[in-house]
Amino acid sequence: MNIKHKKTPGFGIWERHQKVFALIAANSEISARDLIEKAAQIGIDLSLSTAYRLLSKYVRSPQDASTKARKILPLLIDILKNLPEGEHHTAADLQNELKKSGNQTHISTIYRELKCLIEAKLILTRVSGRITYYEWHRNSLPHGHMVCSTCGHTTEFALDNLDSFAEPVSNRLGYSYSGCEFIIQGQCKNCLKAAQSRA
Repeated sequence: MNIKHKKTPGFGIWERHQKVFALIAANSEISARDLIEKAAQIGIDLSLSTAYRLLSKYVRSPQDASTKARKILPLLIDILKNLPEGEHHTAADLQNELKKSGNQTHISTIYRELKCLIEAKLILTRVSGRITYYEWHRNSLPHGHMVCSTCGHTTEFALDNLDSFAEPVSNRLGYSYSGCEFIIQGQCKNCLKAAQSRA
């Protein structure tokens, strides 16, 4: 199997392999059968022999499994997995974290890897204004986000009855419910303090 296929728009072989490598990078102990199941959840059908070949290729050389950029994927996963719950990073934040560990990475490479993780349903995104924030998908309890409209700082809070409100609304409007985001905007105490000191 040759992974270096020409990139094609849509869901070509190259794109499928990128998403499968993201699944493997997120769980290096994954079995071929579990990989087939996880891939099916994101719309990719793998045969058992292909799953074994991709696992073998990744284990032999995770950095060169598909592209040289592949070496940063496990690092991005590690950063996002280890963020305290409720903390979110922008692509620029992730670039700075990589730089701290001695990995100079172009921002376009980070966006490409993040897209791969999103499509593999491993991370969640939240857009505030023109900024996108990323967090590891932890399957946590329903929660909301309190977002500072000045600096973008985000604080998560538990919200037990979010699904019980959102699902009936989805059903009533003829949608299939898949999840919900609850965002409250305001000004954080640091920005309030800064504004008051300038007044």
